[in-house]
Amino acid sequence: VIEEYINHINTSVFRFRANPEVAWEADWNRPNWMTAEFSLLYRWHSLVPQKVKWGALEIDGGNLRFNNRLLTDSGLADAFVVFSHKDNRATQLGLGNSPSFLDDAEEKAVDQARTNNIATYNDYREAMDMDRANSFQDLVGKSSDPTEKARRAALATELERLYGTVDNVEFYVGLFAEPVETNGPLPDLLLAMVAMDAFSQALTNPLLSRHVMGNADNRRLAFTDAGIAAVTGTRRLADVLARNTDDLNGRFVGMTQQSWQRD
Repeated sequence: VIEEYINHINTSVFRFRANPEVAWEADWNRPNWMTAEFSLLYRWHSLVPQKVKWGALEIDGGNLRFNNRLLTDSGLADAFVVFSHKDNRATQLGLGNSPSFLDDAEEKAVDQARTNNIATYNDYREAMDMDRANSFQDLVGKSSDPTEKARRAALATELERLYGTVDNVEFYVGLFAEPVETNGPLPDLLLAMVAMDAFSQALTNPLLSRHVMGNADNRRLAFTDAGIAAVTGTRRLADVLARNTDDLNGRFVGMTQQSWQRD
C-alpha cells in the first residue's frame, strides 16, 4: 500500500519501490520529530467530496460518518470499487474546497497550528531548501485557464487582505494555497514534506530494519513464511483486497486516476 501511495503522489515517469534497505545506513534513520507539522499537513479535508455516488444513490458525505451500514450491506469489494470509480474521484486540495461538514475541522486545524506555535509557511519552504514566496501571486501560482486564473487572482487578493505580507501567511494556510501539480494530487511544499516522510519515516519502521527484514531468520520469525510470501507478492492495494474478498472479479481498485499521464 505504501508503494502504491508513493507512486500515486510521484508525478515523474519512473516508479519508486518501497525498498527499506535505503534506510539501513542513513543518518536520518531516527524517530519522527515533526509530529505537530505532520498532523496538520495530512488534514486533507478538501479531498473529501460533498456528495458521493453509491450505486443508484447520491449521498451527502457527512452522512457517511459513523455509518457502517453501506459498507456492511455492500461488502468490502464493492465499497472499494465504488470509491475507485471515476464518478467518485476525490476532489482537489485547495483553500475553500472542503465540504461543509468539515468546516469546523478546518477551523480547528488553524487553531492547532497557532496553539503549537508552528512557524510560517515561508519558513518551512526555506527549511525544505525551496525558494521563499516573494508575493501572493508566487504563492497561488499562475494558470492559462481563464477560470482558474481568476480564482487564483481572487485568492491572492483575499490572502493579502488577511495577512498583509506573504511572510505572515501561516503554515497550514500556505500549504493549501499552493496549486497542485499537473496529473498529481499535491502542491509543491506539501509534496516535498510528504516525500521526506515517506522515505525517512515509513521505511524506517522497526519491522523493516536490517535486524528484522534484513535478517533471514528474524524475518521468518517475525512474519512467518506465509507472511513473507504475502508481503513480497503485494504491489498494490488491490492485491491486499483480492486476498480478503472473493468477489473483486478484476474490477478496478486503485488510488490514481487511470487518465493521468506521467510526464
